[in-house]
Amino acid sequence: MEQVIISPSQYSTEKGKTLAIKYYRNLQNIFENIRAKYTSAEIEFVSTKTLSDGSVLGGIAFFKSELDSEDNRYLGVVIGTSDIFNTLQTDFNKRASTVVSKYVRDILEIISKEKEVLLDEKVTGIYIHISWWARDFLTSRYYGGKVEGISLQCSQEDCKKYLKLEISNQEFIDKSKITGWQDNILLGKIELDLKQIL
Repeated sequence: MEQVIISPSQYSTEKGKTLAIKYYRNLQNIFENIRAKYTSAEIEFVSTKTLSDGSVLGGIAFFKSELDSEDNRYLGVVIGTSDIFNTLQTDFNKRASTVVSKYVRDILEIISKEKEVLLDEKVTGIYIHISWWARDFLTSRYYGGKVEGISLQCSQEDCKKYLKLEISNQEFIDKSKITGWQDNILLGKIELDLKQIL
C-alpha cells in the first residue's frame, strides 16, 4: 500500500503543516504525473516512515533541508530507481552522475508544473532525494548489494533557468547543493562531473 503524500500531522513545524494543507492537491498532481511517466518497477516512492499496519509513508512533501539551519521548506520527492551498477566497474561519482542525468530533469519538470506552489515565498526551492543499487557482481550477481543515493536541492531560479536551457546541465549541478550517501552513511557534500556518465 502506497501512502505517498506525507500528511500534515507528520510535519514537525507549523510552516510545514500549513504548506501541506494548502497545497495537498498539488502534491497529488506530482504523484499522478510521476506515475504517468514511470511505472512502479522503474521508480518507487521510498519510505520515510513505516506505519503500524505495515503501509509505507512517503515520499512527496515539503522537506526541511538537512543543510539549512532555518526551517526552509523545499517541495520535493524521495524516490528509488531500479538502476543497478557494478561497483567493480564504476565509482560513486560515475553512478551518481548517471542517475542524475537520467532522471533529474524529468522530475524537475514534473514538480515545476505546480507553479502555484512555487510562487509561494514560503517555499525555498526544490528537493530530489534519489537512490539506486550498487553491487559487486563477483560476489552478489543475483542478490544483495547496497543502496546509494544523492540529495539535491536547488533554488527556484536555478531550476527555471535549467529547464529553459539558459544554463547547462553541469552549470545547474554546480549551483545545486548535493549530498551523497551509501547504506545510510552520509558522505557529505559532493561535486559531480556529468561527463562521467556511463
